[in-house]
Amino acid sequence: MKEEVMVSICCTTYNQEAYIKQTLDSFFMQKTNFPFEIIIHDDASTDNTANIIKEYEKRYPDIIKPIYQTENQYSKKVKILPIVFAKSSGKYIAICEGDDYWCDEYKLQKQFDFMEKNPSCSLVTMGTKLLNDCTGEFKIKKQPYKGSRYYTVDEIIEGGGGLFSTASMFFQTKYVRELPQIYEVAPVGDYPLTIHFALCGDVYYINDIASVYRVNAKGSWSVRMQQGDIAKKQQNLYKGFNIMFDVLNKQTNYQYEKSISYFLLQQELNLHTYINNRKALKNKKFKVLYKTGSIKDRIKNFIKIKLTFIYTLYKKKR
Repeated sequence: MKEEVMVSICCTTYNQEAYIKQTLDSFFMQKTNFPFEIIIHDDASTDNTANIIKEYEKRYPDIIKPIYQTENQYSKKVKILPIVFAKSSGKYIAICEGDDYWCDEYKLQKQFDFMEKNPSCSLVTMGTKLLNDCTGEFKIKKQPYKGSRYYTVDEIIEGGGGLFSTASMFFQTKYVRELPQIYEVAPVGDYPLTIHFALCGDVYYINDIASVYRVNAKGSWSVRMQQGDIAKKQQNLYKGFNIMFDVLNKQTNYQYEKSISYFLLQQELNLHTYINNRKALKNKKFKVLYKTGSIKDRIKNFIKIKLTFIYTLYKKKR
């Protein structure tokens, strides 16, 4: 009798022919004592990405369950993850975008075991390495904390989308059968998900490096944000976060307003830094951003506020 799928690996990809093989190979290197499936969504790639997926589909027809779009959904402002989640049959979901990959062959097993022992846990994440796609060099390890531990809702809100790597996320499928309004209105995808999970249950971080996030990957969201009218994109991002958190405040009866205000102030600082609005940066309200938080964040915010030119120059050279 065929075993029940326990984990659905959800992967989204578009024009990532240079990366998708390494991504898929990292899925198949996983050593588990449970069956998993791979739901991979190709958003009408114009390169060889879909053909590469088809090659893997032929080799692993019982595991690879592809979704091939004939028209690009992202350009129509359609959110992709709900499409992939709807096809998932596992008790748990692990996500990884098509330009990232996993580097720990026991990643899924570690997260699965923790979830099985801690059913109140909605999300388990792990550490990540940053890989500079331009140089091929590993930059730093992305570890939000030097040790495994639980995270509070406030910490997750204040930490923003960069707190946890998307490729490290492993969560209970039941929590994404219906996604909250904050996800629908959010300007990004992974950040509102982590907040949603924190409101549904416990969020735990395992301090092992298990995935690799490509910095400067061709076609990635972060690269696109640095192209074209950057100021306008940052303004839209800031507006989007304000809309998202207005919804969250109402949903939670303003229980997390202090953390939300802190995050939005940080985003406002980022916006004024990007557009080099030095007059706005002189506002005393920003001082709290280099007087609270981690030492690293304090220094970074101080440079943004007091040494704006140096910071913008640094960002351009990265």
